[in-house]
Amino acid sequence: MCAVGFDLFSRLDGSPATAEEVATELHLDDDAAFDFLNLLTAMGLLERSGEGRRAHFRTGAMAARHLSARDDGCLAGLLKVWNSRSYRMWANLETALRTGRQSSSAMGEDVSRQGLERFLATFDLSVHLRLCALGGQASVVAISAARMAPHLECITLEDPEAVPISRRQVAEAGLMDRVGVMIGNPATHPLPPADVYMLTTVLRRQDMAHRRLLLQRIFDVLPPQGVLVAIESWADAERCPNVPRMLSSLSFLLELGDPSEPTLAEFVAWCGEIGFRAFERLQLAGTCAAAIAYKSARAGSSASVSIDEKLVPVVRIERTTYRLQGGCSTD
Repeated sequence: MCAVGFDLFSRLDGSPATAEEVATELHLDDDAAFDFLNLLTAMGLLERSGEGRRAHFRTGAMAARHLSARDDGCLAGLLKVWNSRSYRMWANLETALRTGRQSSSAMGEDVSRQGLERFLATFDLSVHLRLCALGGQASVVAISAARMAPHLECITLEDPEAVPISRRQVAEAGLMDRVGVMIGNPATHPLPPADVYMLTTVLRRQDMAHRRLLLQRIFDVLPPQGVLVAIESWADAERCPNVPRMLSSLSFLLELGDPSEPTLAEFVAWCGEIGFRAFERLQLAGTCAAAIAYKSARAGSSASVSIDEKLVPVVRIERTTYRLQGGCSTD
């Protein structure tokens, strides 16, 4: 976890370095860094060429695939969240499995910047004028969207303790004239009007009733051509073997006392019952995906599921059926 925290695997992916160079860049003790790099080599995470202190270290194939930010499948961001938020709680896994109850409170949130950038680069913001961001690092979402679409006005609704930090981030980005930061609880505070609502890791942190309530409140303030985007690590309804998703589910049991992360099919069903008419999915970095709900029907919607990495139709809403077709996916 220390190596992930240092972004060491990204640094050494394609750019080998000596222990001394790594120690200098990361402000580490020379001897400790040398032993640390050799330990990672023995574990198969790094590869070493050369002898002694002159040896160069580079990221191994497995670490390059899963722990380097240069790869789209990088899990480093998720591991950082677990390290800062959930690591200590796993000592209570036995109790949680026996009781089905949480062992501690939730701490912190994270948004994959790589995934967010991928979404904003794919989704067409040119036809929208105002975006409201809710959830984990809402200011990061708003700032990124404002930079991507210079015409766009953005606003966030955040807890009081997060507002000073968010406003400072907006000021440092030079976007105070286009990104507003409001204090409020999305469940109770009047929601500002916007063409697009973006939720980042919001639904997973609420029970069923509050999820439906929030989606209904957003639907009510969206204009006829409005769009709702929910970025989550969606649960697999069939619980197909997938290590990151299963760990994520158990993590929420430990944190929140509820292992039931929402599935994409559930999101479609809830939104369809509320009145949204068309849906799309965009696969992002790692296990995250953006589920996109349109208030108005869109031409050419399909009822089939694709796991392609581009923006694809997911489902056509029927009168009573909100069922995703397709097999189990472990992407």
